[in-house]
Amino acid sequence: MADILPVELWWKILEFLPGKDLCNVALVCSYFRRLTEEPALWTWVKINRDKIEENGIDQLLSNHRLTKVKEIDISYLDLTNENNDNLRKVVEHFQKIRMRYSNVTEAQKEAILKTAITSKVLQDLDLDSVGLSDMHRDLVAKALVGRSTVGLNNTGLTYDQLVTLLMSIPTSKILNLTLSGVNLSELPDQYLCSTVSKVKTLDFNNAQLTPDQLS
Repeated sequence: MADILPVELWWKILEFLPGKDLCNVALVCSYFRRLTEEPALWTWVKINRDKIEENGIDQLLSNHRLTKVKEIDISYLDLTNENNDNLRKVVEHFQKIRMRYSNVTEAQKEAILKTAITSKVLQDLDLDSVGLSDMHRDLVAKALVGRSTVGLNNTGLTYDQLVTLLMSIPTSKILNLTLSGVNLSELPDQYLCSTVSKVKTLDFNNAQLTPDQLS
């Protein structure tokens, strides 16, 4: 009887169900289970970090239901055992990635940044407390200038990395930038001024700005 309605109409109906009820529908029969596999029904899902820690990123990426989810928070996770290809796929797929205090290797950071350069979907990248001082300054800048929101809180950026990044700000897509906890005291005023004039939302909290820079 379930197939008396077109699949598209069932999807419209199922869109109104809360997540728990949608899961229950999937248990009714094989037909409804197939219906609930439609990724558009699961775009609201917040991916569970505990599940990623338990099962790894590979299982997440292979879950058909979650292919249209556009945000992921992998903060505080030890990702050092994840292969670089899976991290590249994360950067290629998600629009918003939060990696606050994520534990990653140098090779993994490099893979993430290189993939970000060519990503057509990534808009928001938060690398809060992920050390970047060991990354090449041009790689850091090129990976970030195409994003609209960038979080670099406590990333330990060096003087050369900061200069290269801020020099790129005027022609970048960055509208929201967090540099709190990063030492900006040695930066020439012109780089700070060009950043302030371009970026809509700017966080310099605890950035050790000097009185002259603030004036």
